[in-house]
Amino acid sequence: MKWSTVVAVALMIPGLALGEAQPAPQALPAPGAPRAPRVARAARPRAAEQAPAAPGVVSRQGNNWVEEVTGSAPAAPRIRIVADVGAIELRGAEQREVVYRVRRRVPASSEENARRIFAMQPVRAERHGDVLVLTIEPPRGRALPADYQVTVPRGTSLAELETRAGLISVRDLDGSIRAGTAGGAIDVDNIGGAVRVETIGGAITIGAVKGKVEAETAGGAIKLVSAGGDVRLVSQFGEIEVGRAGGSVRVETAGGGIRIGTVAGDVFAETAGGNITVGEAGKVTVATAAGNIRVDHARLLLRAESAAGSIHLGRCAGPVRAETAAGSIQAVIAASRGAWAESLLETAVGDISVLVPRDLAMTIRAAVQMAGGQHRISTDFPLTQRGGQGPGPREISAEGAINGGGAPLRLRTVSGNIEIRSQK
Repeated sequence: MKWSTVVAVALMIPGLALGEAQPAPQALPAPGAPRAPRVARAARPRAAEQAPAAPGVVSRQGNNWVEEVTGSAPAAPRIRIVADVGAIELRGAEQREVVYRVRRRVPASSEENARRIFAMQPVRAERHGDVLVLTIEPPRGRALPADYQVTVPRGTSLAELETRAGLISVRDLDGSIRAGTAGGAIDVDNIGGAVRVETIGGAITIGAVKGKVEAETAGGAIKLVSAGGDVRLVSQFGEIEVGRAGGSVRVETAGGGIRIGTVAGDVFAETAGGNITVGEAGKVTVATAAGNIRVDHARLLLRAESAAGSIHLGRCAGPVRAETAAGSIQAVIAASRGAWAESLLETAVGDISVLVPRDLAMTIRAAVQMAGGQHRISTDFPLTQRGGQGPGPREISAEGAINGGGAPLRLRTVSGNIEIRSQK
């Protein structure tokens, strides 16, 4: 199995000249592609409007001096917040301006020295075309650790958030989100546009999103409650959960279970180790290197593969291909005559049980390749059975045309029982 590499956070929000139209997000790298190096941030153009915040309130907390800076700025269609080290919390509200609170800290010998350091790194809210940029620009080196709490007009069309280390939290925005952190969790909810988030290390939690969703983490779980569009989630190590999606869903994890609810489009789900569960979707393709698979309802083609685990297929309205190296297979065929096509259920070690519509035209071919004395092929249909005699391993088979015959249903196990039942 191939796994997507996690893109460096800095590349997700390119250092373009603010004030110029930004291109559409670039496609994620192909599986197996090398990680792109971090690029230096582009030089900032001269701001059309500059609004350095007034000095804040300074207080002593433990070994650090802490400054709390508050301010406001006229709203812009888009906002960009850049923190060197620290958390970013963004909220949308019914208001016309941007209100911010920045809390930063520095170890210093006295309040005077602390104020001098703070003054060298002012908090700035600058307008570049249709973008308001909120950041701290140090004269040299890295900026002080700072946490941002920002409230913007709910109708802001795009929010771009970047921190090298810290939590990112976004709520109640009608527009879209692009966010990246090199170390920290991401929490997003109630977003009217699209969401694209990445973290090098941390969990990602996404609530209700009306647009499409893309999320990647190099280490952590991903949970999505609902999305109105397509979904793409990738974790290098962690569980993935999707509640509902109005488009197609593609999820990949190098280690962890996958749970998917109701999907309007197709589903592709792959894990190197863990169980996979899918509620309802169109075309379903699922694979796990070690774990069980359960699909309750596939409206089109269904493909399921496990290297070690059972496969349970609830309602298959199209052709089926299910394979496991070790485990049982259960399937309910619910296809119409026009939707049915050649299908296969195969396990190396385990039983196969299938429920077939009484009026569906098909040809059944079943075989137990190394049957012992206790292994059987049992069926409600008039199939011709063949098999060798004696207690030792032998091949037994059953074959027959149902309702005049049609596309074959192949059932194969090396060692196990096969049961073919008719739906009443």
